[in-house]
Amino acid sequence: MPKKYIPTAKGPYSRHNYEDMEKAVDCVRKGTLSVRAAAKKFGIAKSTLGDRVSGKTELTARSGCNPVLPMELETEVIESVTSSAEKGFGISRKQLLSRIGILCRKTKIKGFKNETPSKHLWYSMKSRHPELNLRKPEKLGNVRARMLNLVVVSNYFDALEGIVGIWNCDETGKQLEHTPVCVIARKGAKNVVGRTGNDRSNITIMACVNAAGIKMPPMLIVKGKTSKSLFGYNTADAPENTVWTYQAKAWMDETISEQWFREVFLKNCGAKRPHS
Repeated sequence: MPKKYIPTAKGPYSRHNYEDMEKAVDCVRKGTLSVRAAAKKFGIAKSTLGDRVSGKTELTARSGCNPVLPMELETEVIESVTSSAEKGFGISRKQLLSRIGILCRKTKIKGFKNETPSKHLWYSMKSRHPELNLRKPEKLGNVRARMLNLVVVSNYFDALEGIVGIWNCDETGKQLEHTPVCVIARKGAKNVVGRTGNDRSNITIMACVNAAGIKMPPMLIVKGKTSKSLFGYNTADAPENTVWTYQAKAWMDETISEQWFREVFLKNCGAKRPHS
């Protein structure tokens, strides 16, 4: 198991940010606080603050060893890596360190053992660039990635402007077996059960809405082979104009899809054409 990285800074005053240092120096130079008081207030070592106030050390100087990479080059590397990640070509930490090693060899920058940066370079870069983080990327197929470009997306929305109505339909299943509510039981009890019926049947609901918030009456598909299978349901309390039908397994099939298109979609989509 790899060792956990522990910062080398020691004590409460070993780390400070530029903003606090700038405020502390400003207070001392204006005479509102002494060096000792400003160091205590902003959490900065007294000697460190005194060197900045006297001009012995530059205000932007950082504690510890200087970075091996020049700050301008390091910033350029970070910008390149983060920009590539936004485009779907991110690299791992190991790849980043390997490429920095190649860059140092080409530019003849010395400072790494065996000319290969260690993981400590990554932690140092993170401290200087807090916006960096390791993220788990989502999977994106090559076909989808190729279609996600400016030309294709622009053509899609241009074609979308010529369509009057865009409807989205989907089916969902609802089990008739009820879900037990929370009950009062003894604290620490390992098994708390709630009895339910043995009926595992379900009902399929076909719903259709559009982006304007308009919704069509639903179609409800129950399990059965004849119209008598509907007698066990309170169809009168269903939403207005609900279409009830049945199927052997309460599934949406080709016949019921055509029925839904004729009896629900065409009757409720409106007179304007085309629709999508």
